[in-house]
Amino acid sequence: MPAPLRLKSEFALYVLASVAGAGLLGFAISLFLPVAGSRDIDGREIPAGWSETAWPFTRDQFPPGVAYECRAPFCGTRIRIAVRPKLGFCDCTAGVADDAMLDQIGDVELIGTGFAPVEVGREIAVGAMKGRARRYGAGAPSAGALSVAFSRKCDVMVATALIDDAPESAARAMAFVQSAAVVNWAGRVLGR
Repeated sequence: MPAPLRLKSEFALYVLASVAGAGLLGFAISLFLPVAGSRDIDGREIPAGWSETAWPFTRDQFPPGVAYECRAPFCGTRIRIAVRPKLGFCDCTAGVADDAMLDQIGDVELIGTGFAPVEVGREIAVGAMKGRARRYGAGAPSAGALSVAFSRKCDVMVATALIDDAPESAARAMAFVQSAAVVNWAGRVLGR
């Protein structure tokens, strides 16, 4: 085979192998990182990197809600969030006005024992709803939680995130709680 023809054939094989490799790499990445605009099983659009998971807690007097997780390749660490309504379980006039109310309404104890506040709570907004958020730590190195509660009239939505103890993880979890997926679902559950 003449040298120019052999070079063209080798180059064509190289290009074909590169395209095939890139396609396989893209497919492999897509298995772990949902694309922007993906939807959960109820059709809610969820942010990139997040996926719906099974409800992590045992049954109690309140109904289960929805649970999501973001894996380390996208969020830097694994973050798990559970969000559920507690209907008729909030101060109808003040809402979630202070840390005592957040501690009473929140679900941090469902994650495990040994969690204690590591900061004073702060006021937050989730859509048009107001509430409070607070980080917690545990005795184990790098174990943390974020408790968020926001209300409409006498009803409250509670979000509990299992995170590491870095403030960046709490910020990522809070951004998810404030995403359209949670805001729209909360609006449907609590009534707009």
